[in-house]
Amino acid sequence: MLVVIIMTVAVTWFTYADASQHRLSVGPVIGLSLFEILVSFLFPYGYVLTIPLALFVYDCHRFPHRHLREHFFIAFFPPVLLDLVGRVLYLFIFPTLLPVSPSMMGATYTIQLLALLCFPISYWSLKRLFSLDYYAILDFDSHSTEKLLKLVDAIFVLYYLLVYCICIISREMASLSGITSDYFCKIFTAISFLALLYILSYLNRYSKQLIKARVKEEQAKHLKNLENHSRQIEGLYQSIRSFKHDYENILISLRGSIDSGDIELIRRVYEDILEKSMEELNQDDATIASLVHLKPSSIKSLLSSKVMEMQSKGIKVDLYFPDPIDQIFLEPLDMIILLTHLLDNAIEATLLTKNPSISISCYQKEQRQYLTIANTMLQESLDVEPLFEEHYSTYDSERGYGLYNVRKILENYPKCQLTTSSGDYHFSQYLEMGESYPAKGCLPIKER
Repeated sequence: MLVVIIMTVAVTWFTYADASQHRLSVGPVIGLSLFEILVSFLFPYGYVLTIPLALFVYDCHRFPHRHLREHFFIAFFPPVLLDLVGRVLYLFIFPTLLPVSPSMMGATYTIQLLALLCFPISYWSLKRLFSLDYYAILDFDSHSTEKLLKLVDAIFVLYYLLVYCICIISREMASLSGITSDYFCKIFTAISFLALLYILSYLNRYSKQLIKARVKEEQAKHLKNLENHSRQIEGLYQSIRSFKHDYENILISLRGSIDSGDIELIRRVYEDILEKSMEELNQDDATIASLVHLKPSSIKSLLSSKVMEMQSKGIKVDLYFPDPIDQIFLEPLDMIILLTHLLDNAIEATLLTKNPSISISCYQKEQRQYLTIANTMLQESLDVEPLFEEHYSTYDSERGYGLYNVRKILENYPKCQLTTSSGDYHFSQYLEMGESYPAKGCLPIKER
């Protein structure tokens, strides 16, 4: 009995670790596992209730920014899958392979232990067969997936409570009259298992379709940004050609003034024509020229397009890119989405002020990159703590996904950290990035 309980607890933690795709913290896992085992001896089938409870508590502690529906899904999915796979094994598979009567399958600890040992193979087979992507299911946020996850959570909780009741009832009936409900259990298990497979397959397929749609949308935006960047380069080229032509005429005029020896005329030509032409040439183009150190074309085109948008709206833009940056330490698509949200928020906020201004800087020191986006804002200061919550917006109730999506993206980069600050009519986002590939883990987002 003890071995079966320990194996059950271990297998559910194994499934949870794979589904959440992060390394378990040894201390909390051992403490919660001992709690599960203790309750299992105090109450009949106590582990049935304590396993999802322990996973839920651990997930809330490990991922404090996750939504409640995600906590429920990741806490109930491992035990529900383990229970269903185990029932399929000892109700349908083992009776055809082992010389044990079907009625004794669920009651034999050896058979239960064998089912637990076979579960990892069964789990990996199902995962490969249905190409399950938990990142797509959990980390893609939309109104549709929100409703689907809530429905799935309700089904998981209902199933688990029903299983616990069935276990207690079957135990009492067996002890009183020896009655078995083998036929009912087979029907219930078959329907539940097929329903679970359909739910996971649908969730997985639907979430991947949404991600593909988002990728196509970002690719379209990227192409548009490239077009804007190309037009801007053409504009710079035309400006240089125009200035070259005007400059030749100015030199001719200046030469005539020099030959005449009229110092006042020379000064007037310089101040009214030459100096003014230089200012017009450098007014906007010097800002874009700062991006020359940024090598990734997708990021450069996005920033170039956003700078053009800011300048067209009368926003003063300051760019500071002092170091050559060959590669950004985030995946290109993630970085584009993150920058888009941060810059759009900065533009929207600074346009409410009398003197709109945005500064963007990015530099690298050893194996760390630092990105800062600061903008003026209407309020003297702002409470930054709720800004990253889902549905929260300082403008209207139909929004509030921008910074929430930023936080969801950064949860996959344990070596990155975002710090948000507000004060003196300025709002700043400071992102520190470490060189690493995306890793499924929790990232604290600091507010100050």
